[in-house]
Amino acid sequence: ATLLDAEMRRLAADPAARQVIYAANWYALYNANYPSYSMATSGTKLRCTIADPTGSDAKQWAFEPAGDGTYYIRCKSTGNYISSIAQSVQVSATATTTASAVKFTVTDNGNGTFTINDESQNYGALHCDAGKTVVGWQANSTASTWSLTCLVDGQSELFDSQLSRLRGQCGLHPRPPRRRGSDADPDGRGSMRPRG
Repeated sequence: ATLLDAEMRRLAADPAARQVIYAANWYALYNANYPSYSMATSGTKLRCTIADPTGSDAKQWAFEPAGDGTYYIRCKSTGNYISSIAQSVQVSATATTTASAVKFTVTDNGNGTFTINDESQNYGALHCDAGKTVVGWQANSTASTWSLTCLVDGQSELFDSQLSRLRGQCGLHPRPPRRRGSDADPDGRGSMRPRG
């Protein structure tokens, strides 16, 4: 674990390392100005709270591509999308479809944080204010930047499922285990004998 921790710190500090956002994953959004606080729904309104996001679907968010380089952001607990953002007004997540959801650009700041912004507005960036309320604000504020932590890796599950389906379509199935002492494993130790 120590080697892995060191490598994670190295990658986090490396400005050339980039995080890829996958639509099948669920993320916690930690505010850069208040790094112990992550975004959550409270009813239909968004706040930042200190509770552990792994135990709360209200603190897990999916980024669904809108097809034009922007994303819809959906809460796992309600299934609702972020639906409104305005200057100094608490952000809401009431949209049940993407038709009434806000489209966000997600900009990698190169330091392990992202700015999540509705660029159609001057104050369209998700921002955690001093009262830990998520509001719309300017994108150039530290409290308008977020780090993303993948909590549910649906991308790997999706990949494994698709790989299995493709293997079946191609007539490829998992190999049966080798039988010890057979021609394929003559000494019973899992070694292979060259044919010839």
